[in-house]
Amino acid sequence: GSHLPQPTVDGQSRAMRLALGEARLAPGEVGLVSAHATSTAMGDSVELASIAEVFGAAADGLPVVATKAMTGHCLWSAALVETIAALLQVRAGRLHPAVNLDRPIPHFGLGLGAERPHGPIIMKNAFGFGGINGVMILRANLP
Repeated sequence: GSHLPQPTVDGQSRAMRLALGEARLAPGEVGLVSAHATSTAMGDSVELASIAEVFGAAADGLPVVATKAMTGHCLWSAALVETIAALLQVRAGRLHPAVNLDRPIPHFGLGLGAERPHGPIIMKNAFGFGGINGVMILRANLP
C-alpha cells in the first residue's frame, strides 16, 4: 500500500529518468546530485536507492550533496536555496562537506562527502508528501 509521507524508489527514480530524458542526457553526464535529503532514515535511504537505480554503474563515486543538513529545511524555498548552493559549488569547483553525518546509511558507492563535482551538470531533487516528485537538470556556467 501507499502512505502519505512514505517515499518510493519507483516514484523518485521515474522522476529522475524523466528529467534526464527531457534534458537528453545519460546518467553518466551528471556531475553532481543535489539531494532532497531531509536527514531522515527512510527518506534518505529511499533517495539514495533511487539515485543508485537510475545511475547504475555511473553512481560509483557520483558526488551527492545534502544542503539541508547545514541549513535546515527551508520549506517552500528549499529547492531554490539548494539549487543556488549547488550552482555556486559547481562554479567554485568545491563541494560543501557532508555535515552531521554521524551514522551514514549504506550509500551504494555514491560520493557522499566528495570534495569536487565531476562536471557542470547538476541534478536537483525535490520530493514531497504524497509522491510529489520534482527533478531539475541544470548546467552551471563555469568561469
